[in-house]
Amino acid sequence: MFRADRARLPPAFEAYRLVDSSEVQVHTYPLSEHANTYHSNAATTLGYKELKARARQEPLATSSGTVLAYVSEHNTVVFMRADDLYEPMLQCPLPPDMCTDGSEHMPSVYGLDDATWIVSGSDTFVWVLSLAMDESSVSYTSKLVSVPALVTPGTPLPWYVVHALRQDESIHMVLQRARRTSSDASTTTRMRTDFDLILLHATFESASAVSLRWHVCCDEPCTWLDSDGPTYLIGSEAPLRTPSAPATAETIHDMPPFEAAPYAWSQTPDTVMLVWTLPLSIPKQAVRAHFSRKGLSLSLATEAMSASITEENASAPALSPAETAIRAGTYQSRALWADIDVDGSIWMYETTPSHVLLTLHLAKAHEGTRWVQVFSDEDGVLETLDPSDLMAMMEGTQKYAQDAMPRSSLLHEAMDEDDMAVGTTWHISMVYGDGRIETAKETVTFLAKAAPGLRDQAVLLQHDVDAHVFVPPKPVQLSAWQHTASLPGMAYVLASKREAHPVYMVRMHDTTYVLAVEPRHMPPALSTGSVMYMYTLGAPTSTHPTHGQCRVLPLGDASTGPVLGVSVTRWGQVVCLCSSALLVVSQVWPSVSPSTAAAERL
Repeated sequence: MFRADRARLPPAFEAYRLVDSSEVQVHTYPLSEHANTYHSNAATTLGYKELKARARQEPLATSSGTVLAYVSEHNTVVFMRADDLYEPMLQCPLPPDMCTDGSEHMPSVYGLDDATWIVSGSDTFVWVLSLAMDESSVSYTSKLVSVPALVTPGTPLPWYVVHALRQDESIHMVLQRARRTSSDASTTTRMRTDFDLILLHATFESASAVSLRWHVCCDEPCTWLDSDGPTYLIGSEAPLRTPSAPATAETIHDMPPFEAAPYAWSQTPDTVMLVWTLPLSIPKQAVRAHFSRKGLSLSLATEAMSASITEENASAPALSPAETAIRAGTYQSRALWADIDVDGSIWMYETTPSHVLLTLHLAKAHEGTRWVQVFSDEDGVLETLDPSDLMAMMEGTQKYAQDAMPRSSLLHEAMDEDDMAVGTTWHISMVYGDGRIETAKETVTFLAKAAPGLRDQAVLLQHDVDAHVFVPPKPVQLSAWQHTASLPGMAYVLASKREAHPVYMVRMHDTTYVLAVEPRHMPPALSTGSVMYMYTLGAPTSTHPTHGQCRVLPLGDASTGPVLGVSVTRWGQVVCLCSSALLVVSQVWPSVSPSTAAAERL
């Protein structure tokens, strides 16, 4: 099914050489509204697979590379034209049930075409936006498309659109959600996470006309989809199965019962930040916080606790771990792990539509000291990593769950096992219109897919230390894929990029490029933007090149933050979404004219 043509590999290839990037231009466009990002305590409420699925969502959406969209921190969908100005052309407030502060769920935007956009992130509906654009104005209409309820065990999370296409007057949407279930019906001490995938047909003229065409399950989130009508090809780390089929034995892992931490904490070289999530019934006046050089004390006023208890007895909600711990006096007169600067330490009270965020900013007395824990008597709450590092953290752990691969003869015996710890195991399944599933027997290692904005279904797969480009068959079927290009040693190169996220492939003008973005860590700030690595063999002028090309492009700084998402415009510009700005990279493709090359492929 994935037969490689060895003739496409240069027999005497040596390495990727750094090339001059002085002609590359990076323009910064401040965002009118900051992009929404996961709150620091998001990782404390989600499991490994749920984080993996979240990290694969595209924060910067595009349809054909001419219009861009993202969700802002003010719970609006911001649309921009990919032109010389990148100014917002429309801002659409989210429905109330989709609003978030980033700690519980994150709405996601999917571009069907320049005029139709789908917003997901609810467990009951998706929001379809239709834009009407002319030279002087932009307006929109919206419809809520209800998602049919499924009879499934466990606790479901919100639905997210992973693929959509238009046929006649209807929209065909593939939605995915995570679902926590117990591996034993008689006990709740063993938990696992499954994923539901459904195909919906929604009539465009009437949002209420929705039909569920099929429902399948998987033990891992899907990574790639392709369709030309009623049949879908789906790539994932585990085979698809019907809802009635049990999960495979190898994917059911014993896990300890999930217990949310009472608070989340993170640190920079000069500050330690602690966050508690409290109910809206607790006012700011009830918070009592006191700092000393070696400790802190946090409590609630007695009248606030009594009022909250009275409200609780009336509606009987479950107490949050934070509220329970503070009520019990857990943080009264607690000694800290290290000394703090009392004058520079503050606390903040912030309300959201659903709860209150109480944040303590502790100024370190000795800058640069990395705290191992918050309190001197360890309470088991681990530090929360920066949200941009979540995917890198998960990819770095995959090598411990994979079988060791044979060493390559290309590098003789000079490779360690870590040099091959790259990519994910990939299963290809075909789902027919009636919900039947057929899975290919062959498994491969998936490295990357095409960058958003490119109408390209090709994928980059690992073969030994190399990477091969494969194009799926048309019409979609479980038959041989076409091997169109090879990047020698690319799997070995990507294995060295432990924190690279995202990683994409771009095919332009018969040339294949690999883009890998890494967060940049250096003093005095913990994160000062990102670095983009770009690899290619160059234009196909030589039959057997001995060297490839590598560009290293620093992107952003401490004010913009790291790169959250990447897209490629119709004119070949690479657009990077940061928390507070868009970074537009032009003249980036070596030996290729971006305007003509991108237009040829798109």
